[in-house]
Amino acid sequence: MSGKSTNAQVSVRVNEVFIMLIAGSRRAEIIQYAENNEWELCDSSIDDYIRKAKDSVTEYLDIKKDEWTSKQIARYEHLFTKAYDIQDYKTCLAVAKEHSLLLGLNAPTKIANTTPDGEGPMVINVKLIKEEDPND
Repeated sequence: MSGKSTNAQVSVRVNEVFIMLIAGSRRAEIIQYAENNEWELCDSSIDDYIRKAKDSVTEYLDIKKDEWTSKQIARYEHLFTKAYDIQDYKTCLAVAKEHSLLLGLNAPTKIANTTPDGEGPMVINVKLIKEEDPND
C-alpha cells in the first residue's frame, strides 16, 4: 500500500463510487474498479468510500425529491389553470385528485388481505407447538 490518500483523491474517488452506485454497481464491481485504477486500498477503505458515497446519494435524493415535488406541484397548478380557462372541469377534477394524492391530503387507502385469486378474505391458520421442557 502507498501512503495516505489526499483529501482531493478521496473526494474524487467517492464521487466515482457515487456514480457507480447510482448506475447500479455492486461492491465487488467497485472493488474491481479500484484495483483496475490502482487505488491501492484495502477492502475496508473501499467500504468507507462506499459508505460515504451512499450518504451522498441519500443527501442528493433528499434535495432532488424536494425539487421534483415543487416542480410537480407547479405543473399541476398550471394544468388546473389551463383546464379551468377552457372550462374543462373533468380535467380540473382529475388534476385536483392527482395534486391531492401528491400532497398526501387523501385518507389512507384501505387494503384488505385476500386470497391469491381475490375472491375472499385471507385466512391464516396458526398452529402453536408446545416446546417440551428438557427438565421434565
